[in-house]
Amino acid sequence: MAIKAQGGQTMSKDMDVNPGQFMQTGSSQSCRSNEAVLAQPVPNTLLFGRKQLKTARSNSSSVRVAIYSDEPILATGLKSLIAADPELKLTACCNTISQLKRQLASGIPDIAVVDFTEEITAETLIEIQNLSASCKVILWTNSIEGDDALRALRFGVRGVLRKTLPLEAHRLCLHRVNNGDLWFERQMTDSVN
Repeated sequence: MAIKAQGGQTMSKDMDVNPGQFMQTGSSQSCRSNEAVLAQPVPNTLLFGRKQLKTARSNSSSVRVAIYSDEPILATGLKSLIAADPELKLTACCNTISQLKRQLASGIPDIAVVDFTEEITAETLIEIQNLSASCKVILWTNSIEGDDALRALRFGVRGVLRKTLPLEAHRLCLHRVNNGDLWFERQMTDSVN
């Protein structure tokens, strides 16, 4: 599958990301003690625009998350992860892009985790961003080429999260992206031509 962008650029979904040595930028020492779990190093992660994590939120100001995936088992796993975190709140689990677009148009989600399916094109990513400019989009995928992951930044994506990463990495990605960081694996940026 490839994403065709305006100007003829393409984004591919066919490359496997090979786990290797990873690094995380920023210092976990800047986090407060009640965020110790959030501050744990995550293998294979490179954060850009590092900001200090905010203090724990009350349930009334939970991070609102919408999921789009056509794989119900994976979506259920992510829903369980969100339900177990008191700082996260699932607002929608969509199995079609049109359902996700309706959710984004309502302005409810703070974060949209978007499965990198055949329906996801550059134009779709731009439309998602136009529907809710304040919503931070995380592209959820098994694999993506580094050039394509960085190109996705132009279309409003704030992170690329591999489905095969540990649950803690998924949770940490949601929190970090919500706090203004960009989430990409180091290998993606190292493989950029």
